[in-house]
Amino acid sequence: MINTKHHYQIVVIGAGSGGLVVAIGAAKAGKKVLLIEKGTYGGDCTNFGCIPSKSLIASAEVAHAIAKAKDFGLDGASFFTDTKSVFERVRKIVTSVRSLEEPLALKEKGVETLTGTASFLDSHRVLVTETDGITHEVHGENIIIATGSSPLIPNIEGLSKTPYLTNETIFDLKEVPKRMCIIGGGPIGCEMAQAFSRLGAKVTQIHRHSCLINKEGPEAQELIAKTFLNERIELFLAYETK
Repeated sequence: MINTKHHYQIVVIGAGSGGLVVAIGAAKAGKKVLLIEKGTYGGDCTNFGCIPSKSLIASAEVAHAIAKAKDFGLDGASFFTDTKSVFERVRKIVTSVRSLEEPLALKEKGVETLTGTASFLDSHRVLVTETDGITHEVHGENIIIATGSSPLIPNIEGLSKTPYLTNETIFDLKEVPKRMCIIGGGPIGCEMAQAFSRLGAKVTQIHRHSCLINKEGPEAQELIAKTFLNERIELFLAYETK
């Protein structure tokens, strides 16, 4: 049973970076806009990407400076051991940024929202089902799909029985673990490897290619590998995980 029906000039599915820009921009242009999101508003950048990762990296940079204090004649400086406050800070920053992208804030910008799962009825009609089962039929003169992506989970034997982390769950940690194995040597993998290492974890990084950030130039690749080895990050390059 369809509970309500609505008509909009523009319907945007997905409240991540792309969807938010389109929805807010269209509303500013005077269009009647609906933004549909099934999960957390703000998408990857706010919740799992840029905001939390750079917040964690900032803390890691300070920790790294503290660890090198003796090099600057600061014998009294000591390295912290309680990292719970680091993740509390990250979550506070994410919450603060996300508050600017949630339904109440979007309403003030002229964007209507529906939280639920969208499915197409035809080229101009979408059925939105909320978590409590309430359904809405939405008609859009233009419908924009901005649903983003999801983590690729490698097919590794036994992985499904392991409480592994992805970019969407790593910031749910309460504190830095003693050991961490990172599979992947791209930009995100390298960011997390160095950040967690600087915050006190013993990090092992495995990459299928012979060099880290393999899409970058050789000078950058060599610099990162040298830096990681100096910071005692254990590297396994040109290794396949099975």
